[in-house]
Amino acid sequence: MPEYTYEEVIINPTIEKAKNCIGKMVYFADTPRECLYYANNKVDYCMMLKGINIDSNYPFILENTAYYSCIILKKEEPKPEYIPFDTVEEFIKASLIHNKEHYLNGTGIWIKDPHSEDSESCISMVNGLCTYDNTVYVDDRWMNLNQILKSYSFLDETQCGKLR
Repeated sequence: MPEYTYEEVIINPTIEKAKNCIGKMVYFADTPRECLYYANNKVDYCMMLKGINIDSNYPFILENTAYYSCIILKKEEPKPEYIPFDTVEEFIKASLIHNKEHYLNGTGIWIKDPHSEDSESCISMVNGLCTYDNTVYVDDRWMNLNQILKSYSFLDETQCGKLR
């Protein structure tokens, strides 16, 4: 079944649904059929809606200043939900996968603070692991795996946890 339907095609620039799309990602085209095709086939006809000119035959203004006659609001991709690892062994295995493309690969287990403005400069090395109580020693303190999940990501920006 298609993800998008004709009911989601917006051709009337005066309705609230159209106005609510400003600043959001939309599929666009000059005909509803094309717009629906692009949306359902994930064709790269998706851009941020910059504004609406209700007096134009092509009222929908995109971020590249192109004008089109119809749009479909792009549906948000569900964000993956992470839960803490069960053991430090799981944490270690995941770090080998998620950090393998980083230049620090092979020099220890590294994690970073994703909440920092410059996360590349806030990389921390794991200095200890305790399998008895599944804790990790990082930044001069012992943390359980739930705290690690909430405070750090791997070097590829993936949260330090496993998918739910």
